Amino acid sequence: TFSGKFNDWMEFKDLFIAIIVRDSRLSPVEKLQQLKTHVQGEAAELLRSIPVTDANFESAWKSLEDHYSNKRRLVSVLIQNMLNLPAASSGSVVEIKNLLSGTVNTLAALSQLKKTTDQWDDLVVALTTRKLDKRSFREWESSLSTEVEPPTLQRLKTFLEQRVTMLEIIGSKKDSKGKDKSNSS
Repeated sequence: TFSGKFNDWMEFKDLFIAIIVRDSRLSPVEKLQQLKTHVQGEAAELLRSIPVTDANFESAWKSLEDHYSNKRRLVSVLIQNMLNLPAASSGSVVEIKNLLSGTVNTLAALSQLKKTTDQWDDLVVALTTRKLDKRSFREWESSLSTEVEPPTLQRLKTFLEQRVTMLEIIGSKKDSKGKDKSNSS
């Protein structure tokens, strides 16, 4: 189902084309019914007044494509999403994972739009590390103490993945009351 949000369009479009549009067994009216059934929000509003007939599938699909395939708007939404990723202020596993995946997924989506992001490391590393909790940020800086070159995004990804693994291992040693299992005998 397509939410009607710009940042969800590319994934929905590719899946819908692969599963519905290219299915020669489906008639245009069936494709239009599937389309109207699987859109919500603004996208549903765009299609609301289009009657479900054989003749209307192509125009309905074109209406969505014209509206949501606006590359300038898609890039703007993706960058805003990356800038607005929530900070990992408590340093929890979930927060750090969300920060990392949000950053990586946004860059992947921008690459899919043929935007060159391979020279963005300095900016992305700075934006991402500023969203880390104090302890994670301190450990990140400590891991770089002997380096003179700016760190790459890959270096940050490796650090955050290792931090998540370490936090998960530490978390698995605590019982439901938050006590360390290794100290309770």
